[in-house]
Amino acid sequence: MIREKLDSELQKEVRRYYEYNWEKMGGIDYRGVLKLCDQITLRTDAILHIYGPTFAKCPILVDADVSLLRILGRAVRSVYFLRDMKILEIDDITTELYFVDYGGVEIRVPMEDTNSILRLPRGSVFGNLGNMPCRRSPYNVVATSRLHLLMIKSAAFANITKDFPVVRELMEKSRVVEKHNKIEKRMYILGGEATIKMKRHLQSSPPPRTKTRTFLKYIYFQEGAVLFYLIFICMGCIYLDLYNAGYEVRINTILIHSFKNYI
Repeated sequence: MIREKLDSELQKEVRRYYEYNWEKMGGIDYRGVLKLCDQITLRTDAILHIYGPTFAKCPILVDADVSLLRILGRAVRSVYFLRDMKILEIDDITTELYFVDYGGVEIRVPMEDTNSILRLPRGSVFGNLGNMPCRRSPYNVVATSRLHLLMIKSAAFANITKDFPVVRELMEKSRVVEKHNKIEKRMYILGGEATIKMKRHLQSSPPPRTKTRTFLKYIYFQEGAVLFYLIFICMGCIYLDLYNAGYEVRINTILIHSFKNYI
């Protein structure tokens, strides 16, 4: 990044992103770990246990066969995003679809001097939902907090669900919306109740981060001070124990000498 003379703020953002990915994954691909399981049933059951709650909130998968969920769980890949990072921008060409696992994500649709903002809850799906190689995004998709998505190629998803026509029918039905006496197909499916609100056009630069932190976040970011405090307390306890032990030894010695003198 230094050699390419990237902007300093961009360098910080890239470092934060990779640090967060390392924090979540630890440099280990969970799929590689699960492949160590000798039994494929155990492997798929473990994946289903991890992603099952998310799939259960997805309208097109809520009543799907367990075998489909197992195959889908092995095919998806985890991707992480930080706050204010853009997953998709207007006119981006996308070949993937995404399931919202946890975190905040918004769809922002420009409308004259305002932005229509739609928050996607857990279980929502967005991206290239059609049975096409790629599609252009008509809106921005932005992370509003630390976000975890399950990503899969649209072609792979279509190949997996070709033997489950009910899922394809639900997807097409959920995408269709009537607007101004016209039928439109959206690039998202809501996983639950969502909130829509209007805001004036947002500036291109991300909003300033707030300085207020909760007590737990303060402790999280002050690990060094907390560690020093705990070490200080431990050393104090050890010193007091040694002092008490030495004091008892001195008292016993004085009593023995006094008894000898008395005799």
